[in-house]
Parts: sequence; structure tokens; C-alpha cells
Amino acid sequence: MRSRALLSSFVETRFLINQNGYIGQYSLSTTLFKSYKPAIYDSTMSLEDDVYNDIFTALKHPIRRKILKSLENNPHTYTELLNELELETGLLNYHLENLKTLIRKDEGGKYAISIFGRAALSLTRRIEEPAREKLSRVALFGKRISWNKMFILVIGFLLLTNVYTIASHQGVVSSGAERFGENVVFAQGRMINVLSDLRKIIEGGLLQESSLGELQYRVEAASLQFAKVTYLDERHPDMWDYASRALWTLSDLIGDTRVAVGAVNGFEAGVALDSDSVKRLDDVNNSLNELYDALFPPGTSESNNPWAVASYSAMDRVIGKVEALRSSVGKAWLIVPHLQGAAPLEQSSCSWRQLEKRIFRGISRILGLSIMLGSLRTG
Repeated sequence: MRSRALLSSFVETRFLINQNGYIGQYSLSTTLFKSYKPAIYDSTMSLEDDVYNDIFTALKHPIRRKILKSLENNPHTYTELLNELELETGLLNYHLENLKTLIRKDEGGKYAISIFGRAALSLTRRIEEPAREKLSRVALFGKRISWNKMFILVIGFLLLTNVYTIASHQGVVSSGAERFGENVVFAQGRMINVLSDLRKIIEGGLLQESSLGELQYRVEAASLQFAKVTYLDERHPDMWDYASRALWTLSDLIGDTRVAVGAVNGFEAGVALDSDSVKRLDDVNNSLNELYDALFPPGTSESNNPWAVASYSAMDRVIGKVEALRSSVGKAWLIVPHLQGAAPLEQSSCSWRQLEKRIFRGISRILGLSIMLGSLRTG
């Protein structure tokens, strides 16, 4: 509600409607949808809600915010956007469709920002400005001090603690190596869970909100575990961070797929996978398997940590597998707009759990009727 009120504080759209009920034009001022006439109140409320939905849907994803900022000063062709953002065509199409009323096409066929797109950018700046101002100042014990003084205090504190750090380093090295090996094994287990859940979905040929939710939880758990290993592996931190970010991108894909499945057929049923979707998910699964093999070679254990020593050739191999995973995830994103146009699942294609529920309801009704007839006979 606060964000909606913030947006309403600087945009006003007045619609001029002729005798036939068509919208003539609109203008930018200080308050959004402030001066509606009572005679057209009902017909404009849904339009207001649509605009708000378009704006907040666009702002929630960083790629869509980048598209709006790219179009703010100059219109772009589709190819220019594709090259500037370095996206797959399917992923760019998906985000352009979600921008809806925030962009338009000019007379030359180029993509340009609309009045609502400028309102959305103004909203993002008003949200980001307080954060930037806060970063430019620092408070210590209730007093504002400059960053230079804070830097001197930090350096002094580090110098004082440096002696203790050196003295205790020997003991920390041994315990750190043990924790490093332990967390690598934990990351291996997380990846095994992800691969198992994804394989079940592909083999079942059905996308359901429940199974997708479980898979998303597994992927996020693996990504967080990789991020934890980043702080323990002093020799290959960038490698673990890159892999962690790739898994989080996969989590975003699963989240968008969950929303699409729920919109098509509700959260109880599911959507059957077609051959193209199965192929794309298979590519993701194969990329994950190759990444797993590169990260966790046979024999990996707490005492036999393959990353305990620097191995740049192995690191390069892992980075190549991560790039392949990101590519397959980007192509799999085409499943989402495809699901949005899918037909609801037929009753005959219900899951075993749904079938069990229907059988149970039928038995309960039969028992209820039997008890009712018995009571009538005795009465």
C-alpha cells in the first residue's frame, strides 16, 4: 500500500471519453487517477488496477528495470535491446510481454518508453534515493562521522586485533579445513536432492505446484550451501559464487513456472509437459549432472576434499559447466510463456493423490446414504 501511495503522489492520468465511450488521451501531472467523474467511476477502476499491476509486475524483475532504463532516453530496436542486454531471444520476448503498458512502439517500429514506464522509473528512483543517502553517511554511538574518520577507526581496530589473529591462526587452520570439507560434502548432498527431484518431474511428465515448490526449495538450499562454501574456500571462491548464482537463476525459473502452472489449472492439479518442454528440462538436468561431476569427482568426502588444493584446470572446467547450465536455464524459460497458453489438464489426467481423494469422497457418500436409509427403516 505504501508503494502504491508513493506512485500515486506524482502521476496523474486524466482520460477524455467521448460519447461512444472511447478513451481519447491522457496527461502526466501530480496524482494518479485523482479526478475521475462519478459517471465513469466503475469503468476506470479496472483500468487503474491494470496500470498498477503492470507497473509493479515490471519493477519486481531487474531485467525489466534495465529495459525501461535503456528506453528512457532513446527508442531501441529489438536487435539493439538484444545486444545491449545480452539476453536470449525467448527471455527478451518474455520480459517485453510483461512490460505491457509501460512500453510502446513508435512510428519507426522501435520500442520506446510510455508515460506509465516513466512513472515506474520515477518510482524506482524515489525508492533508491533514500538508500543512496543512507550509504553516504555513517552513525557511531548516535553521532554522524565522516567516512575518513571511520576508516581510521577501522584500521586501528584491525591493527589491535592482528596480533591475536596471528597467534590463533595455527589452530584455526586445522578446524577451518575440517569445516571446509564438511560443507563441500553438504553441498554435494544438496545437489543430489536437486537432481533427484528434477528427474522425477521429467519422468512424471507433469508440472504441479507442489512438486515445483519442493524442487525450488532444494535448489535454493543448494545455492545457499554453495555461497557458504565460498567463504571457506580461499583458493576458488569465485567458482563457488558463480555456481551459486546460476542455481539461484534456476530457482527464479522454477518460481515463474509455479506461477504459470497455478494460473492455468490451479494449484491442486497440474499441466502436462509436451515434448519440447521435456527436451528443455532434460537439457537443464544434463547440465546439472555435468556440473555435479565437475564439482564432486568420485571419492569426494570430508577427508578427501578435491578443492583443498588449488586446481585452476578443474576450476576452469567447472566454470564452463556453469555457463552451460545458465544457457540451458535461459532456453528453458520459454516454457513459461508456453504454459500461459496451455489448456487446463483433463480430468482423466489427474494425479494418483487426486484419484484417491475422489474414491474416498465416493465411499463416504455411499456410507452416508446407507446410514440414512437404515435410520429411515428403523423409524
